[in-house]
Amino acid sequence: MLFLFLKLNINMIMYIFFLKKNPASQLIILLFLSLNISFIFSYFLKNSWIMLMFMLAMISGMLILFAYMTSLMSLFSMKNNNYFKFLPPFLIIFFLENNLIFKISSNKFWIANFFFSNKNFWLLISISYILISLFLIIEIINNSKSTLRKK
Repeated sequence: MLFLFLKLNINMIMYIFFLKKNPASQLIILLFLSLNISFIFSYFLKNSWIMLMFMLAMISGMLILFAYMTSLMSLFSMKNNNYFKFLPPFLIIFFLENNLIFKISSNKFWIANFFFSNKNFWLLISISYILISLFLIIEIINNSKSTLRKK
């Protein structure tokens, strides 16, 4: 059930990502997306330390990209869209209906398990995630009106 919720959350974040045209808001959405991917990896690996280090590396890389992009272009004002208003009630109903808060707290994936035999599979998953992040960063750069865009 937790996996279904995180997968649904990732799909909503990806949908919102392509609706936004401001690089700052796309970067914030990309940060939430990587946080959700980190939660999914820690759920399957049953080890949160590796994903914590992975998440810190991803955040630092995104902050460097954000600093570079903001130095190239000025941040224009973000428009307040109405499609964010339906997300909190939907998430509250989903949590209350499925009792996910109790399932998350009683789950044993928070206990560190350092002996995982399928490391090569997760390496391929991590590489594909970094490739998807590269495509998303290219989308951010193409949407911006900075000097990175070739005419």
